[in-house]
Amino acid sequence: MADQENISRLRQRLIESLFNWDVFEFDTRLSPDWVVHPFFMRLGRALGTGKRLRTLRDVYRQLVLDNIREDPDFVYGPAYKGIPLAALTAMAIGEDDSTKPVSYGFNLPGGATRRVQDVITDGNYITDVSSTFRAWVPFSEVDNSKKLREWATYAAQTWHHNYNVEPHHRNLGFNLILGDGSAIPAAAALAAELAASYDIDPYFAIPRRTEEAVKRAADTFRKTLPILNGDREKARAYASERLFVGRVPDHARYLLVSPHKEESAKKPVEYEFGAPMSEGSKVVLVDDSKMTGRTTNSMATRLRLKYENLNFLGGFYAVDIQEVPPDARMERGNAALTRDMLRISLPMTSLLTSWDIANYLYKIDKMSEQAYQKAVDARKRYGMQI
Repeated sequence: MADQENISRLRQRLIESLFNWDVFEFDTRLSPDWVVHPFFMRLGRALGTGKRLRTLRDVYRQLVLDNIREDPDFVYGPAYKGIPLAALTAMAIGEDDSTKPVSYGFNLPGGATRRVQDVITDGNYITDVSSTFRAWVPFSEVDNSKKLREWATYAAQTWHHNYNVEPHHRNLGFNLILGDGSAIPAAAALAAELAASYDIDPYFAIPRRTEEAVKRAADTFRKTLPILNGDREKARAYASERLFVGRVPDHARYLLVSPHKEESAKKPVEYEFGAPMSEGSKVVLVDDSKMTGRTTNSMATRLRLKYENLNFLGGFYAVDIQEVPPDARMERGNAALTRDMLRISLPMTSLLTSWDIANYLYKIDKMSEQAYQKAVDARKRYGMQI
């Protein structure tokens, strides 16, 4: 099992990284399950650049190595933040050339591959957009750790050679890498490789909603959230935060990494990508955070139904939000989810809890007395317990 001192260092490193990445907000915000929080974490920002992705892949690799005794051969991640995390974790676990390549998979909501252009071409969310570069990547070319690493290495070398005429220049022709549909893993791997091999840190993002969906959400927020006071611009800004996973600069020259056109044409409500699993595959699940556990449970249950003899080694989160929604309907839902968890016997591990984060930030004077007290009050009010 893991060495406790090593775990402690890993926790401190991650908290300090999240703080430096401006993930924590100490004002009143609405969490995704419609609970108003004074201590909010926008964990999507942690995937916002190549260097951040590289840090997270190392964290998840260590989590897996410290907490399971067998080597996994498959990593699964739920949309959206779980997609790059699964791919990069598989790369990290399988980076030793002497080991068998580690496969990975993920689910995508229907229409995900058509969202990028809807978001970018509107011009309201990314200003001063320069000409687009585009790379087409069929998923079959990057469907395991070895293929993904080889593609990322080649792509990084190509862009660096073509655009960095002078060694001291850091101009790739783009400052943002966007992942589109089943090519999201390739986009994340390229960003991480540029950071690792060339000390270049491009922004990285995944568009996850159409502009029309954001407009509808903004209108709802404006009418229903007292903290916005009916302000249309505040509501629009609030809704647009949920438009992307990752980080998008105001002035973007972007590389769009897209799937094969046949993959882009898929239109079911939800579909899955990944190298084929087999009976007895040794699988781990990864995601950024745990709230109610609904996403992880639904993924694990679906995979168990499809592959009866899967060997689930465990699931891993960076952060357990520790939220218990207050209304009775959600409490009943949580009880059902708990039964599902027991039924599928999937052990879950979180490196951090929201309480770990609040206590550590307060201890190192990165969190004010007032903000800390708000976190304490929220924990009591919403049932966040260790």
